Amino acid sequence: MLARHSTLTMLILMLFLLVLLPTRFCLVSIPLSYGLVLGLRAGNWLKVQVTGLPVTYLDAITIVRNPAELAHALGYKVSFWTVNIVLAAVPFLLIALILWMVRPSAIVLFQKAGCLAVITLISLAALENSGRFTERNMSRLYPDLQTKLWEPGPQRNLFDKLGPFEYLAFTWAAGDAKADEIQEAQAGAIPYDALRAVEAPYLKRAADGHALRPNIVILHAESTFDPNFVFRLSHPVPLPLWTSGADTEALGPLAVNIIGGGSWVTEFEVLTGVAASGFGYQGFYTHQKIGPRVRMALPAFLRDRGYMTDAYYTEDASYMGVGAAFLHYGFDRFHDAKSLGLSSDWTNTDEDIIGKVIDAGAFAPTDKPRLIFMSTNENHAPHECKHFTSQASLAVEFADQGSFAANCMLNEYLRRAGSTSRAVDAVVKQLQVAEEKTGRPYVFMLYGDHQPYSMTEGQFDIAGGSATETMTQSFEPYRRGANLKTTIYHFRSSLPRTIPPKFDFPLPVTALATLVSTFAARSADDIYMPLNLLALDRCKGDWSEDHCPLGRDLKIWGQKVLFTNAMENAMATGHGQILP
Repeated sequence: MLARHSTLTMLILMLFLLVLLPTRFCLVSIPLSYGLVLGLRAGNWLKVQVTGLPVTYLDAITIVRNPAELAHALGYKVSFWTVNIVLAAVPFLLIALILWMVRPSAIVLFQKAGCLAVITLISLAALENSGRFTERNMSRLYPDLQTKLWEPGPQRNLFDKLGPFEYLAFTWAAGDAKADEIQEAQAGAIPYDALRAVEAPYLKRAADGHALRPNIVILHAESTFDPNFVFRLSHPVPLPLWTSGADTEALGPLAVNIIGGGSWVTEFEVLTGVAASGFGYQGFYTHQKIGPRVRMALPAFLRDRGYMTDAYYTEDASYMGVGAAFLHYGFDRFHDAKSLGLSSDWTNTDEDIIGKVIDAGAFAPTDKPRLIFMSTNENHAPHECKHFTSQASLAVEFADQGSFAANCMLNEYLRRAGSTSRAVDAVVKQLQVAEEKTGRPYVFMLYGDHQPYSMTEGQFDIAGGSATETMTQSFEPYRRGANLKTTIYHFRSSLPRTIPPKFDFPLPVTALATLVSTFAARSADDIYMPLNLLALDRCKGDWSEDHCPLGRDLKIWGQKVLFTNAMENAMATGHGQILP
């Protein structure tokens, strides 16, 4: 089994050994290459124990460039130079030992060097072809596995099926090559004068003056979008969730980067202001893959400015590594589904969930400003027709009527959205009560993470691409042309308005963290990821490298902030804890 699934890896190792070893030891290359494959799999097993994910091309190249990363990942705090000297000495000594034992002539050495160069080129070409072939034909080669690649477990299965080098080649082709370019690239100089100009309107609130920084709530509205914007309906549905109210600061369509699933990707992008697409193939598993390396994010940024930071989540802390990741992002405490007393089968309504969050003391009196992240899950797909029995029982229909089944699913979505809307009102009420008691203003920001796969023709994102489940209903005929990656954002606040009430384009999801920080800003130094404001000004809603001159710099500078902590003292307030 091992040999069958690691054929190319074994062949490459065997060829190298045949050249390096004396001719009389040629047969030894077979068990040696087999042992090396076992060693590579053992190394991968160690990585899986730490992150739950196999070793990728990006992992390997990162460790080659900075071996200290490996030591740090294993929990050893050693200097960059110590690790590099040790790892450089080991292969040097091994090669010296082999040469001393074999004592080849200069001609033989020259021949071996030439053979090794040829084998290296052939091996790289073979691996490139293998990686591209697997990436292009994944659905045909592994149809049962491909639709499950939104989970980490199937990635481990894929590694076992492909082999160590084959999996590295696949991840290179599936996204790591481009991410490696970003990591190695140099960003352009930050245009400080232009930054100050675009920051000025957002700092007007600080100029007007308010003694207290606001309480801030970020609410993750599962699978939430505005059907009035996405679909052609028989009449508008005026739910407070997506309707402007007295305290609405800004409201409109949100451009997310995923379809049908992968909530954790949007969570990461909302809390960091950086697109996950710049982190390679396994960057899809944001909390597990990227989270442990993060040294700066919006919660940490606000915590450094005196905020208490709490997260209330509808899954257990172990799910996708979310609990540990949120602590890295800067949350003082992480309250998971178990600590909140939520059911494990997702039968709680959003009203139930928010009620339990309130009961857990999320809005207990304090003399510090709060940042609270809370998630919901009631509107998660599927949207099976259960509560409506006839056309007459439907609150709204598609403009072109459509089938009863499709209209019923739409009404099931709206029924659950009503629960989410009432939950939102309960949260805002708590913020308003706190303001009445303490004088501290509030900011409430809601975002939809993705459209539900039950309404995206069964399409949902996986690592490196997308997959499709067979669906009985198509919603394509009823769409207004809105992108499948369009959801909703809604800012509500008791502070004076500085954000445009509605942008003329779907707002990029990575802009949210920056916009949230402007509510608490007293100076330009209080704006998190300010380059995002410049991107909004110059590139509007399309921040891709093809359209936006700042697109590449956004990824490069974003990673520098996350991983090297450009605001060096922002994490100095200590570590958080996952509550029992």
